[in-house]
Amino acid sequence: MESVTTMKKTHGLILLLLLIICWALINEEVPYVNSQTLATSEKNTLAQAKTKKAIPRPVIYLVPHADDETLTYGVDIQKERQRGRPIYLILFSQGEESIAREVLNGHYDHQSVNKNRVGEPILCRWHGRIHSPNEEHFADGSLSRKEFGKARIRDFYRVAKVLGIPSSHIRTYSLPNDHFTPSQVQSVIDSALKKFPGADFRTMSPYDVHPDHALIGKELANAIQTNKISASQVHYFVSIYTDRFAKVDIPFKKHISTIKKGSKAYIRLVQSMDVYRDYDPKQGSYATGYHSVPKQFDALIKATYTSWYLPQIAPSNKKETAG
Repeated sequence: MESVTTMKKTHGLILLLLLIICWALINEEVPYVNSQTLATSEKNTLAQAKTKKAIPRPVIYLVPHADDETLTYGVDIQKERQRGRPIYLILFSQGEESIAREVLNGHYDHQSVNKNRVGEPILCRWHGRIHSPNEEHFADGSLSRKEFGKARIRDFYRVAKVLGIPSSHIRTYSLPNDHFTPSQVQSVIDSALKKFPGADFRTMSPYDVHPDHALIGKELANAIQTNKISASQVHYFVSIYTDRFAKVDIPFKKHISTIKKGSKAYIRLVQSMDVYRDYDPKQGSYATGYHSVPKQFDALIKATYTSWYLPQIAPSNKKETAG
């Protein structure tokens, strides 16, 4: 009888112990995972991964003079912007030595290249008259080379803004236009190669009829030959004058890049040309582009394309369109 009682007590203790264990398990804190919170966390992780995506290689445009970024590179700049690539402009010269200065002043002066024509009047064929800084109230008076160079630089920065290029992406130099030397050009190019390793470079063709344009192309070709840059990073562009007016025979088949008329890219390009035809001399805007090469601007409006080729490669007849 006593053993039965003892067994009952033992079973009671065991039952009590089991109840205590169950109670502890039931009341133990279990981590709770909210499915919505988890989904949000996953989305945040994906978003962070996207932000860490590699930035596209920048494109560096070697610009001899203000207006070359529009006339020669404008179409390509818009195409590369649409691809999300950072754009940088390197301007070699202020372009102070230009016949446009004399045209705006209405006559040759002591700073003109042709000294034996000092005082001789010049007709502005674009406006169909002889300009007078005094009568037209030029903001800078009669334009010296220095003042004209400043005006061109102002136009260059205005155009860059229209094209969507921040001023922080612009480098300017003061090489005397029409008098570039190989060492000067090489120094600018070497600096750019050092600052932008791995970037793609756009330059003028070594076959360009303008000596400044051609020299930049030749010096970048030398950089390729000395392994400072890979040929795959370089495009040679044929200036609009060399291509459409001088019709120079380039010993390579050319690529053609175009922009659709009416597209946002086309509108930006036209607006950049408008800067170079903006004539408001009282406000210091002298239409520096159109007083220099109006026919080239008209040609680009009429047929909005640019020609280029790859170094040491004969490309096929490839056509690219930016919309």
